[in-house]
Amino acid sequence: MRWLRFSIASLMAFIVYAALGFAALANVDDPWYGRVLDDTFFMATIFLLATATVLAAIRRGHLQAIWVGFAVFGWAHLNYGWPDSGGSPGRAGVVTSARVAGTYRPRFPHTTLTGWVIPDPTTAAGSSNPLKLDYTWHILQSTVTMVTALIGALVGSLLWKRGERLKGLCGEASIRGVTAATAHLP
Repeated sequence: MRWLRFSIASLMAFIVYAALGFAALANVDDPWYGRVLDDTFFMATIFLLATATVLAAIRRGHLQAIWVGFAVFGWAHLNYGWPDSGGSPGRAGVVTSARVAGTYRPRFPHTTLTGWVIPDPTTAAGSSNPLKLDYTWHILQSTVTMVTALIGALVGSLLWKRGERLKGLCGEASIRGVTAATAHLP
């Protein structure tokens, strides 16, 4: 499996990203740390996609194809794959008796439906955070964005290899629109 190679740095980055995701998922019950870790995990996802975009611009050849696929699929999922099709869910302030509590996040329809199935998510799971379903869904969507980006990297790699194979079979001259027989004529 020569094509499946990872550097130590990329494995360390994956471990840090996964640890941050597991920490965010483990703390969804906590109203403060759950929100902070949820936002940190989402910002790490954005940072990885932005880094992939820059690497797609500066790399050449096979690595460029991988980074372009990663960036395009990741950003496409982030922009169109989230339930509200508008990127990350935003937080709005809830005005209660002349104070603004910033703990409200607009709910997605499927989390509202899940909330109807579970009578009271805060008491059913022994949770103290009313936004537990939202935090959990947000962490899941950040993870699915990265999985989609990895699929894009695989697609980019396979398309590049297919192009190289076709270039080798047909010859460089036939790809440019000139047949191989007329390429050597004066």
